[in-house]
Amino acid sequence: MTERMERIGVAGLGKMGAALARAWAGHGLPLTGWTRRGLDPAEAEAMGVAVAADPAALAAASDILVTSLTDDAAVEAVLGALAQTDLTGKLIVETSTISPETTRRLAVPLRAAGAEIIDAPISGGPEMIAAGTAGFFLGGPVDAVARFQPIAAPIANRWHHSGTLGQGLSMKIVNNMVLSGYVRALHDAVAVGARAGLGLPEMLAVLLESPAASGFLKARAAAVLGEDDRVGFAAEQAVGDMEVFLAEAARLGVEAPGVAGMKALAETAVAGGYGAEDVASLVHRAATGAE
Repeated sequence: MTERMERIGVAGLGKMGAALARAWAGHGLPLTGWTRRGLDPAEAEAMGVAVAADPAALAAASDILVTSLTDDAAVEAVLGALAQTDLTGKLIVETSTISPETTRRLAVPLRAAGAEIIDAPISGGPEMIAAGTAGFFLGGPVDAVARFQPIAAPIANRWHHSGTLGQGLSMKIVNNMVLSGYVRALHDAVAVGARAGLGLPEMLAVLLESPAASGFLKARAAAVLGEDDRVGFAAEQAVGDMEVFLAEAARLGVEAPGVAGMKALAETAVAGGYGAEDVASLVHRAATGAE
C-alpha cells in the first residue's frame, strides 16, 4: 500500500515563499498557499498552488505548514493564528530569518495545539531554490527534522541539523554575518583600489586567483562587475538579517562592530533607493563612484 504524500501549506508568498511554492509544485507535491496580501487566481495558478482563505483553512488543508515571512511581527501574527486551530499531528517549518528566542516562545502554544515545530532558515535565494541547490540550517527534534527532509530534497542539496529549536536560526545568522563581513571588506578594498587607479576588472581578476577569493565572490563576480543584475540577496534583506544578529548579539552580551558597520552600509543603499539590488552591487558602486 502506497503511503499518502504529505500535503504542504505555504504561509507567505513573497520572493522566497513563491520560489518554494513553485519548486514544490513543479515536483508534483500537493500544495496550498496563503498570503496576508491576498492571492488572485491567476497568480495562484502560475505558482501551482490552491488558495486558502485564511490560516485556519491553510492548516486544515496541510500536513506540513511552511512559513516564509518578513519579520518577527509577521511570524508572530501568523503562528499565533495557527495556534488557535487544531494542529494535531502537523509539522510547522519556520523558514523566516527571525529571532531564535521568538521561535522558541511561539513553539509553546503551537505544541499545545498538537503541532511540532522546527526552524529551517534557508541558505540561498530564489535561483538556488529553483535549481535545487539551496540549503537549510535546521533546529528541532531529530524525528521532526527527518520528516521534513523528503520535502526539502527537491529544493536543497545540503542541510545541517544544528541542534535544538532556534539553533538553525543561530547558525544561519552566524553564516550570513561572515559573508556580510566579507562584503564590507571587499567594498572598502575596491573603493581604495579604484581611487588608487586600479580598474575593477583588474582587481577582480587578481582577487579571484588569490587567497582572498571566496565562494561568494566566485558566484557573484559578474554582479560585482555590473554585468548581472539578478538579485540573490538584496541589501534590504541583508539589513533585516543583521538586525536579527545584532539583537541576538546584544542579548548574549557580545559586541559586533564589524556587522554594525556593514549594516550602516546596507542602510545607506536602502536610503539611496537601491536596497532591492543584490549586495554585490554595493561593491560595484564603491569601485565606480556610484554610491
